Amino acid sequence: MEASLIECLKSIGEIRHHIVSLDLEAELFSVHAPEENTEKLGRLIGHLGTNIRIKRLFDYRSLIISVSGALEQFLDGILGEIVLAYNKIAVDYNSIPEMILKNHLDTTLAMLDKVRHKSYRGTHTVNSIISDLNGCLNSLATSITAEMYSNRRANYRIDVIVSMFSRIGITNILSDVKESAIFKEKYSQIFPDRTLQGLEDSVVFNLVDDLADRRNDVAHGHVGETLSHDLITPYVDLIEAIALGVQEVAKGSLLPVYARNHGKMIAKPIAVYDNRIVCLPIGKITVTRGDFLIGWDDELKRYIGGEILKVEVDKVSVPSVSGFDAIINAGFEVNFYAKENYTYCSVDKANIV
Repeated sequence: MEASLIECLKSIGEIRHHIVSLDLEAELFSVHAPEENTEKLGRLIGHLGTNIRIKRLFDYRSLIISVSGALEQFLDGILGEIVLAYNKIAVDYNSIPEMILKNHLDTTLAMLDKVRHKSYRGTHTVNSIISDLNGCLNSLATSITAEMYSNRRANYRIDVIVSMFSRIGITNILSDVKESAIFKEKYSQIFPDRTLQGLEDSVVFNLVDDLADRRNDVAHGHVGETLSHDLITPYVDLIEAIALGVQEVAKGSLLPVYARNHGKMIAKPIAVYDNRIVCLPIGKITVTRGDFLIGWDDELKRYIGGEILKVEVDKVSVPSVSGFDAIINAGFEVNFYAKENYTYCSVDKANIV
């Protein structure tokens, strides 16, 4: 579930490269062409030099559209990837997250209208959407149409983003992103003078709404105040940070679905060391290196989890552990921040999408 993130990071890299190119280009144009320059280079510098304002305006427009487009394509893509993952993980339709079940019919009816628009053409037909709905409602298959949750016609403002993720059961997307370790790290680099803790969402993500306003202005030919490349760079950096944070939240959103559909119940841990080693009593199940270990707190309604990197029994590394004959205490090294007061289950790696 990383295709959208990879594409977004690629776009961000291309935008940064283009900004550097424009800066170097500006340096060249600001210098009078020396005599040894070729005639064509001199003419180019002269031509652009007399129209530099127009060129900067076009450059600004292209950057705003590109940065905005990177965010839009990523959000549409990751929403679709999450829904497709739900389809693959759930053993039946009723095991899909409750929020999707509640609004599935309404969302399907809205999609039947969307499919007539050019931006959705070629992805689905009315017949295919109705067929997917019929399969779900009659327990023939779990096939939620992922494109139903995209947002190809609205501006990607903060409130729109919150609404989009709420429809698939991720109800606190901005708060969850702010808690993401990678987002915290990136945000402190972008805004070293800010303390993320305690900041309102409207402050943390204010550039998202401002970017939407600027994209609208550019799209309708009403460009007022432009931004220098130094001022555009934080927009680019924030979009990258948001994408990385959303990706982390998206992976976390699959954990309860894995646990409900494929979890093999274990128990609370005997002990947890350095939040990376979880010691558990293994009963009549088999747990293998590469499986997922998932923990949850019923009171907090929070899930944690990730891959089992190493399995040890009596301080000896083993590929797997089974407790069919007697309960075996085993240690599991994991790639997430484990907690002692959580209850754990394991999920076979064959069921991980």
